[in-house]
Formats: sequence, C-alpha cells, structure tokens
Amino acid sequence: MKKAQRAARHRFGRVKDFLGQHPAVGGAAELGKQSQVLDEVLQKLSDNGEEQDAALRFTRAEITRQRALRHELRNNHMQPVSRIAKLVYGVPSMNTAFKMPKLRADNEALLDAARGMAQAAAKNADVFIEHGLQKDFLEQFRAATSALSDALGARVESQRRRTVANKSVAELVKRGNTAVQMLDAVVTPRLANDPDLLAAWKSVKKFTESGASAGGSVPATPTTSSPIIASAAAAAEVKAA
Repeated sequence: MKKAQRAARHRFGRVKDFLGQHPAVGGAAELGKQSQVLDEVLQKLSDNGEEQDAALRFTRAEITRQRALRHELRNNHMQPVSRIAKLVYGVPSMNTAFKMPKLRADNEALLDAARGMAQAAAKNADVFIEHGLQKDFLEQFRAATSALSDALGARVESQRRRTVANKSVAELVKRGNTAVQMLDAVVTPRLANDPDLLAAWKSVKKFTESGASAGGSVPATPTTSSPIIASAAAAAEVKAA
C-alpha cells in the first residue's frame, strides 16, 4: 500500500476512534449510513492492502525468477546449439534459426528465437548429439523454454492482481473521504454548545482530510476526551498568538 493510502487508513481510524470515545456526538445509528460506510472502508482497506502488498512481493519474486530462467535458457541451451551449428555448418551455410538473438532482446523475442532454434535442431538432432550434447538435449531445451514462458504468464497475472488492488484501494479512500465529510455535516452542529469538543473534532477532521492536525502536528491517539481537547485548545491559543 502506498504511503498516502496508509495515511488515509490511519486518518479514518482516528475519526472512528473519536466518534466512539465521545458519546455526545451520537451512536452509530444516530450518525447515519456514513458511520457504517467508514467502518466498511476501514475493513476493506485492510483486506485490499494485504492483497496489494502480496501482489507486489509476488511480482518482485517473479522478476527475479524470470531473470534466472532467461539466463538458463540463453546460456545453457541456446548458446551450445548455436556454437555447434556454427562450427559444423559454417556461418555462410548455417540455418539462420541457429543465430543467437541480441542480448537485450525482450523475453518474447527470446522465446520466439528459442522455439525456432529447437525446431531447426530437431531436424538434425544426431549431429548435435554426435558433437557432445546430451541425448535428451532437445527435451531439456524445450523444458527451459516452457519454464520461461510459464513464468511470464505468472508475472502478468500478478501484475493484474496488483492493478485491481490498487484501483480498489483508491476507490475506498475516496469513499472514506466522502464519509468523513458527511459525518462532519452531522457532528459539527451537535457540538455547537461544547467549544472544546468541537475544536477537538475539527482537529481530528482536518487531520483526516489534509494530513495535518489543526496545531500543525499529528495528534496522538486519545484514550479519553481530555488529551484531544487539550491539543485543540493549545492549537487555538497558538493561532490566536
């Protein structure tokens, strides 16, 4: 999960904690649907965050695995066949399928070249075996080609999962922000006669929306109403000064 998305999840949690710690604003039923939406957003952010992080780790692991498989196919299977073909047939008369692809060729180009080389080698497999390759060199060659091809498919799937998770998290953050704005429309009037608690709510709400508390720093998670009220009051004094 991205830094901004993690911050949003923490913000929504602080709003939920404030509402739960101050009965004066009303219970979940009194606060309307937006209270339930915020709870749902927090739960789904946790679930999607885990999926997002898992997909990212899997993608990184697949990239490392693909590099190893690419090295195996190119260096341990394609190059021996290409070098023997060059020595046996000579460059002018050598089948172009035995030529090595460029070192920087992408994986798809490498796979195409590998399949063509294996097909060409199969027509004269005895020649390659006669010059030192193992009797099952073609089977090993094709297995290495398939391994890289399968790894590419796995990477595409992991990238798809990550894209879906990223999109889902972004939509959840948007829903959470809307829920907080709706809660503010309900909570602020209810605290009109309690200036200290209202200041505390504004501090938490502003932190939720912009990433900074009213006093210019992130307020600590309160265990009672006193710390958050004190923080808001101190912020008001600083502002007045």
